[in-house]
Amino acid sequence: MGFRAALICWFLVILAPVARAEDKPWAAGVTAEHQKAALDLYVQANKAFEQAASPADYKQVLETYTEALALWDHPQIRYNIAVCLINLDRPVEAFDNLEQAMRFGQVAIGPDLWKQGQSYQKLLAGRVAEIEVSAEPGASVSLDGKLLASTQLRVLSGDHQLVVEKPRYQTETRAIRVTGGQKVTIKIELKPIAVQSQLHRRFARWLPWTVIGVGAAVAIVGAPFMVASHSNYNTYNDDVNTMCGAGCTPANTPSKISSELSTAKLFNNIAVSAFISGGAILATGFVMVVLNQPRLAPVIGNDHVGLAYAGSF
Repeated sequence: MGFRAALICWFLVILAPVARAEDKPWAAGVTAEHQKAALDLYVQANKAFEQAASPADYKQVLETYTEALALWDHPQIRYNIAVCLINLDRPVEAFDNLEQAMRFGQVAIGPDLWKQGQSYQKLLAGRVAEIEVSAEPGASVSLDGKLLASTQLRVLSGDHQLVVEKPRYQTETRAIRVTGGQKVTIKIELKPIAVQSQLHRRFARWLPWTVIGVGAAVAIVGAPFMVASHSNYNTYNDDVNTMCGAGCTPANTPSKISSELSTAKLFNNIAVSAFISGGAILATGFVMVVLNQPRLAPVIGNDHVGLAYAGSF
């Protein structure tokens, strides 16, 4: 008997009087009103399933079955949801729903669907693997970017990325590969975040060298004044020898000679001041260079380091 014929058979079964919890445990706690509402949706979805021909059609049918399931978790509704998921190529969800549909044995879905369900399980098992993650208490576990509510789950066969995080511990990232039918346990041992060392400077690297450059510039400014002062002193000495051969007193010294002497002294003072200021700035810059040598400073590290062990069981 095919699936569509089985649907018709179960359509007649489910139309029977309201199920009682004594002989049908899947009806425990479900009111007559909810059973009736779930039945109406179930019938509606069955009719739509008969006409389904595209993924969009099966998706719409699945939504109706899901509404019915919210009212009554009936094995037959679960079974039909699994078949829709198979048609939508969602094997992990299909496997989970098929398992729920068959949990009460063949009495809940009949021998034909039970046999067919076993065939579906074998086919799906080749595409689905089971993993269990063992991690620190309080750690959050994500698989392929999705936070897991349980550390035990089914996944598609193939490659996956596992991320385990916990405050004050180093994050562990692990690439895993599983094959259909495989049961794998992954043990993650997180390491506490350690205090590490990192090179640190007192100032920005450019600052001491900028100070040195400014000091050198100030000192260079004094050089032309020193040359001019030396030239004025020479001129002054020559004029003294020429104009004051017989000797000059302060009272009879020509104004030209006095002016040359004053200018020579002024230029000399400017040059000396520039040399002193520039030298002080240069010295400060060199001290800053010494103080700015890189040194090790403690910082909080967050390296992705940890241990992971995987094996079949």
